[in-house]
Amino acid sequence: MCASTVRRVIGVLAILLCGATSSSQTVATSDLDTLEREAGALERLTGQPGWSVLTTPEYRHGSTAFVNATAKLVAAANERDLDAAAERYTAVTTACYQCHRYLKSARIANTEERGKP
Repeated sequence: MCASTVRRVIGVLAILLCGATSSSQTVATSDLDTLEREAGALERLTGQPGWSVLTTPEYRHGSTAFVNATAKLVAAANERDLDAAAERYTAVTTACYQCHRYLKSARIANTEERGKP
């Protein structure tokens, strides 16, 4: 991955982390107006150029899981359903964790392969 692609990905992930943290706070404080705004921002983030830098089936699966979970979080916020929003926020964070776990494993495997004679 070239340096400019890495910078784009890091930028997207930084925005994602800030949005996810804010969403967590808004669910905990029942701030549904802010949750609507922040969940929508997370959803729009998936359209950014740095979002789809990998083309592996595993990455696409993880990305799709995140996109679907985020859409459901947006719907819960729009419906003003705090219980559903809490459940869907959990699904969003689970999708993040699973995708990051895959990326870490792929990076380790790639590093090990490059180290072979």
